[in-house]
Amino acid sequence: MEDGGQARCKGYEVMNKSRAHHIFAADGRTVIVALDHAAYFGPMVGLEQPGEVLQAVVEAGADAVLTTAGIAARFGDCLGHAGLILRADGGSTVRDPQPAGLRQILSVGRALRLGADALACMGMIGFPDESASLRVLTDLANECSRWGLLLLAEMLAQGHGEEKPTAEDIAFAARVGAELGADFIKTLYVGPPEAYRLVIETCYVPVVVLGGEKATD
Repeated sequence: MEDGGQARCKGYEVMNKSRAHHIFAADGRTVIVALDHAAYFGPMVGLEQPGEVLQAVVEAGADAVLTTAGIAARFGDCLGHAGLILRADGGSTVRDPQPAGLRQILSVGRALRLGADALACMGMIGFPDESASLRVLTDLANECSRWGLLLLAEMLAQGHGEEKPTAEDIAFAARVGAELGADFIKTLYVGPPEAYRLVIETCYVPVVVLGGEKATD
């Protein structure tokens, strides 16, 4: 499962209740499964039949699914009671020799027609796409607020030089996402727990930890 995480309760109550209850459990925690990879990577092992995968993760108890408009349009009836989060940004694939930067690729109107509870976009702090990603994030925050959708910002941070990002880097990115209007944040976990507490204590909207690298059982 690519995406699994627990969201903090602080800030949960101020979100759109009717939408939030489709994504977060009564205790304010959530497990979200990401099925949006093929829009960038194309066909992937294990995701050849998205309808079957979607049905399996929902039956296993996932609170919500993060996926694409294409999958939602074709397999939305497999969602059951799970919440629907749609990827709203993109614009290139892994084969693009000259990526033009992130842009909004899904309208709020279409997302609502597909039954979305939230939209998702990137926030690329310290990356070449930073300005473009934050522009999309801000525009989506305004649109989602207008139409009553939640916004999930996937906030990533570049480490210094060749180093991996620290908890301080993640805290910086998460706070920026909250300040620009995201209702909840998806970001990396950087241990140990004592260090990561900085992320939780300085971000006033719920934080969902994204899945780690693929590993054996």
